[in-house]
Amino acid sequence: THNQRIVSICVERLIAKGHKRIAMLNADMVLMYSRDRENAYRQTLQDAGLVFDPSLVANGELTPAFGREQFFEMSMFEDPPTAYFCANEATAMGVLSGFHVRGYEHGRDAVVIATDDLNVSQYFSPPITTCYLPISKPSQVLGEFMLKLLNGEAPDKLQKLFVPDLIERSSDELRN
Repeated sequence: THNQRIVSICVERLIAKGHKRIAMLNADMVLMYSRDRENAYRQTLQDAGLVFDPSLVANGELTPAFGREQFFEMSMFEDPPTAYFCANEATAMGVLSGFHVRGYEHGRDAVVIATDDLNVSQYFSPPITTCYLPISKPSQVLGEFMLKLLNGEAPDKLQKLFVPDLIERSSDELRN
């Protein structure tokens, strides 16, 4: 998948909706895609004239516990984020759990968006906006590429870049 494009799609959307303090809950930085995503996050903020604040980026194991812990920490900042961009739905679920504990309301106090490959966010309460790429799509192409490789196809001809679809389930704006 095009990890940099995923981030720019989501962060550009949040900026367009008026958010200036956007948290990024990302995977561990030992992973290349995590570094790519953070670079895209920084670049998207810069392109919009927003200052990168390292305190708004958290890296770790993408679990609900990680999402909730990061929300608890960031929501206590003097100028807390109004949006949380999560690297997966599990982390987003944790942030929403933190919302519930702290009395936050999605769309009133802050919003959450995520990337995913399972599409379970439609069942969250409230349903959240995601960048969605079904895992079956790249898996099928990978299988086809493996067969072509076994049949002598040149590896440099066996490349495809996937860009997930933005599925809007929330306005992602803050209500006053």
